[in-house]
Amino acid sequence: MFKKIYSFLILLLLTVVCLQASEKEIGFGKLNITPFRNFSKISLKRFHFFSGSGIPMIPYKDTLIPVTKGDKSIKYTVIDSCVYENITIAPSQKTYPTNSISIGKFSFDSVAYNSQKVIPDRLVNIEGYGKIRGRLYAKVLISPFRYYPSDKKLVYYDKINLTTPDVKSYSEFSNDFPGI
Repeated sequence: MFKKIYSFLILLLLTVVCLQASEKEIGFGKLNITPFRNFSKISLKRFHFFSGSGIPMIPYKDTLIPVTKGDKSIKYTVIDSCVYENITIAPSQKTYPTNSISIGKFSFDSVAYNSQKVIPDRLVNIEGYGKIRGRLYAKVLISPFRYYPSDKKLVYYDKINLTTPDVKSYSEFSNDFPGI
């Protein structure tokens, strides 16, 4: 009887250790807001912009996070946020090569700016998977913003906790995923 209980406790302990998750607090820093025509440009250090012509220009950051094969999403918790009212974010513009002689006209998508839909629809999104040296990673896009175009309201989440699996071993994965 003692052996069965002892075996069960060891199995339970190993399961808890293997399925343990780790939390990472991420602070995004100071939000820069600069005027541009009748709009406001928002930016953060080391962030990129979603492409598009005439839609609100929202910054994002991409990173690689180690995951297990079954992970379909990355969980997060908002720690701190700030709301900006009466702000119209500058629309993204088509880029041209520096040696181009043509100058494109200013693009503004009035449907996107009158929409009730929040931009972007997710703060944290998995874009794809790949392997590096036998370890499985997810390419994750993080955009710590919620922009409500019709209300001209921007919510900036300047601190979030990402909960990622605490991956110890990758040897059980087959080569289902290409390299990144």
